[in-house]
Amino acid sequence: MRAAGMLAVGWGVCAAAVGAEANPPWKSMCYQGFVESVDKLVGRDAIDCGLIDLQNEKVTEARRLGAARCVEETLYGGRPFKFGMVPAGSNAVYLLLRSAAGELWTVRYERSIANKHLHETQINQTCKNVSFDTGALIIQGADCKVISIGGLPTYEPNPGH
Repeated sequence: MRAAGMLAVGWGVCAAAVGAEANPPWKSMCYQGFVESVDKLVGRDAIDCGLIDLQNEKVTEARRLGAARCVEETLYGGRPFKFGMVPAGSNAVYLLLRSAAGELWTVRYERSIANKHLHETQINQTCKNVSFDTGALIIQGADCKVISIGGLPTYEPNPGH
């Protein structure tokens, strides 16, 4: 049933994106409970650097620069934060997070359709160090450990039930 729910979101990897300028709450994306599990991991007081969705939106240079500046400042500042990126022509979502516990996380969620079946992959890892290309908005973890494949440890299937 989860696959059917995801198809209803549409083929775009994420249904909505958030700008670094306004930073409204992230809307539902990827699968039910995904955003909630991210928010639970980073905590209520986390800085939201936004979700830059180059696959489904026209993103202004000011918005890209604002997100890059936010990540750069929070990455080295030690406060919890979240940032997401959907590259143009991609079927993946990349997240860079600092949890409320202070751990750096990289998350990669991908979906594809092969032989009329939906395939999903999500890899969640903690990293001792992360580099961030502010021009291309590319995240690269270093000395990482895979924590889970599938939902984040904070993921709760069918939240509210």
